Amino acid sequence: MNIAIYQINPDRDENRVAFLNYEKLERFQGSAALRSEIYDKVFEGEVECGTLEEVYQMFNLDHPDGYRGRSLSVSDVVEVVGEEKSTFHFCDSIGFREVDFDPDMTEPLKEKKIKVVLCEPGKVARVAEIGTELSDLQRVEGGLSEPFYAFEEQVYAAMRKNPIIQHHHANHPGIYAPAWKTIEFMTIGNIITLYDSLKETDAKDLVANAYGCSRGVFYNYMETIRVLRNKCAHGGCIYRMDFPRGIKRLPADISADCRHNIKGGIDVVRYILGCISQTRKTELENEIHNLVCSIQTNEAKKVVAQTSKLEC
Repeated sequence: MNIAIYQINPDRDENRVAFLNYEKLERFQGSAALRSEIYDKVFEGEVECGTLEEVYQMFNLDHPDGYRGRSLSVSDVVEVVGEEKSTFHFCDSIGFREVDFDPDMTEPLKEKKIKVVLCEPGKVARVAEIGTELSDLQRVEGGLSEPFYAFEEQVYAAMRKNPIIQHHHANHPGIYAPAWKTIEFMTIGNIITLYDSLKETDAKDLVANAYGCSRGVFYNYMETIRVLRNKCAHGGCIYRMDFPRGIKRLPADISADCRHNIKGGIDVVRYILGCISQTRKTELENEIHNLVCSIQTNEAKKVVAQTSKLEC
């Protein structure tokens, strides 16, 4: 599959439409038509994908080597290059929407560079220009650096462009708006980054312990929910989905044969929801039971049961 990916450049996004779904475009920029000139081309080439959903999974969850763009998300555009013509698809809150788009009005992604001073034992300090990726830094200093998940750069910088958050900062002091204002605008990935960015391990432990988890298990469960949510939102095949990294068995009581399938993912959601509200957990269980029971043919029930481990 030959594709190209385009993402909004924040410096040219005067209407602050990056990460907004299609329905909100007209409200924020006065028209539902995409403005191609605010986009950068961040990728082009052949990928081993057969559908747009597979493209989403690859560029949202498992970036190919050398990819310099953001994780594929809402407001991005995917070009499917055909022999005679290309089609363009807007990544919406749920699935993709085919749109009019002019790639000639976009700009190539400019690789960002930073200057650093290299101080090596027994050598004269020197100035070097390197890329901004962790791998670029590790390449010049021998791989000693470790990642630090910066909430400000990765999450809140974009949040500051939200009109509600802007209104808050115009009227109240403080570095950040309160959680009850900001979290409703965050993706699950943003919330995971927020958790990663907590400086004090005691704070991380308090959050994880509230759900009966260690830090590592809590992170694993949140990542499981993120993968499951993205699969649902983009129309993926749920009953035979796979969690390659595996789901931690305890405390959600995940069966050994369900650590990589949808049954394990559902059990994680049930467990976390049960820590918040037993009523909501029961409602979820009833809805899933009714959904599975609504499968009409015995053959289909058998396939779903064998693949997903869900009881039909």
